[in-house]
Parts: sequence; C-alpha cells; structure tokens
Amino acid sequence: MTRGSQIAAVLALCVGCTSTVSKNNGGGGQAGGAGSSGASGGAGQSGSGGSGATGGSGATGGNGGMGGTGAAAGSSGAGGLDGGATCPTLLDPRDDEFCTTSLDTSKWTVLNPGQVVTSVSGGRLRMEPNTSLWYNGGTGPLIFQTVSGNFKMTASVQVTGLDGASPPSGNVHWGGLMLRHLANNTAVNTIHVAVGRSNQGNLSQEWSSTTNSNTQFGNPAWNGEPIELRICKLGTSISLLTRQGNNSWGSILVENRVDFPDMVQAGMVAHASAASPDLRASYDWVRFQPVDNANDCQTD
Repeated sequence: MTRGSQIAAVLALCVGCTSTVSKNNGGGGQAGGAGSSGASGGAGQSGSGGSGATGGSGATGGNGGMGGTGAAAGSSGAGGLDGGATCPTLLDPRDDEFCTTSLDTSKWTVLNPGQVVTSVSGGRLRMEPNTSLWYNGGTGPLIFQTVSGNFKMTASVQVTGLDGASPPSGNVHWGGLMLRHLANNTAVNTIHVAVGRSNQGNLSQEWSSTTNSNTQFGNPAWNGEPIELRICKLGTSISLLTRQGNNSWGSILVENRVDFPDMVQAGMVAHASAASPDLRASYDWVRFQPVDNANDCQTD
C-alpha cells in the first residue's frame, strides 16, 4: 500500500478531524492599531511562531501601533510560547509527532517506568534510561502501544550522550524500536532495531532477537548521525530496516518469529548496562502504516 493510498484511506475515515500545519516557524505578532488622539496605541497580537522539530523560541511580535497626538506607542506582541509549534495532521491515530509537553498516556504505556526518565518538549520525545538491559532474561524500559495485524512502525531517531550532542560515552548503550510478545510473561520474547555503542565500543546499529530469554544479535556500523528505524511485521515475518539521508531502506534482519501472536507491544526502547548510563534516545516522530506485502516494508 502506497503512502498516497494510505492518506486517502485515512482522510476518508477521518470525517471531522482537525488538520494542523507542519512544525514550521510562525510569524511574530501583528502591529497594534493606531490609538486615537491622546490615547495609547493598541498592543501587538501575540506571535504564534515556533521553530521546526527542535521547537525553539517563537518569533518576536510586531511593534504596537503608534498612538494619536499626545499618545504613547502600543506595546510589542509577544512571541509564541515554547516555540508554539503546531502538529502535522496524524495520518494514523497511532502516530505521534510529540508536539505536546508530556507523553500522551492515552496512547502510550511505559513498561518499567522506574528505569527511565522521559520528557517531551520542542517536538521531541527523550528517553534517558537507568541501568537496564534487554538481553536474555533481562528487561528494561519500553514505551509501547498494543498493535495487531500487519504493519510497519517507523521513527526518526538520534542517540547521544546526556549532553545531547556527543555519542554515548559508555559501551552497550542503545536506543531504537521494539516489538514484544505481550502474552508470554514467563520468558522474554522480543525483537528490536537500535543504534548506539556496542559492547566492543563501536558506534553501531543493532539487531537483536530474543526467543524464550535467549538473545541473538548483530552490530552493523553506524556513523553517529540521525537515522530512521523501522520494524515491519507481515504475518510471522519481521523485518528490521534502517535509512539515513536520501538513501533507500536497508534491511539488517528478516526473521520468521512464529512464536509471536497477531497482537504485540510496539514502541520505543532505550537501555544501557553501565552503572551510570550516558544515554539519551530522542525521537522526532513515530508513525504506523499498514502493509500488504514485503515490498511495502521498504516503501513510504
């Protein structure tokens, strides 16, 4: 199914939905009206400006209008609060552009909430995990929705240290996307795609598949730059894919997980084995789309 056909299908179902514009910079306040003779000029309107996905400060408002004879000038309009970013229209109700100021708990559930600090601001979700590791029988934090059927989940991700700029300083520091078997609570059954620093100290992508608390993994190279990650579930076939820049999607694992049920937990994962993790996993957006065949896994 193409992105265009999905948009048409969603809009056909979404009667009465409110459309919003993308996270672009808004303008400053308009000039205030001129005051009458001897009166103060009107104040400028508040700016609704916001920066892009990083959600910087709003634009400075316009100057107030000049008053009439003997009047004081009106005050300047204020810029938008915290960037004033407006959200793009959600093409799927499961999508999230993180345009609010806190995690949408009507949509997301946090597994092991004591193991992670989460925040949402400037159009971005941030996960900063405590010591935890999704490996063999171990578990960590996961921010998930319960999803059924055939679908692909895609996210724009950057993984850094706590300074938000440098790569994680410690080994085995990961952030990415995960599917989890939600019905089997006696053993860990998961599959995830992530980026970070490996147990060898290399900046890497990671595929990881855990069956009955037994983990297999691999670590292709990663250059430390922002990346798009995707998990595509088509029946029992699960594909893990990555993409940077204008490159095509590349598959780093396709695995037949016959143990996974139709309904799974799907979402964002971050974990690190260090005593004091230096890890921040940041997500600009997470989006879901239905898939009909294997080709859909590598198209937008």
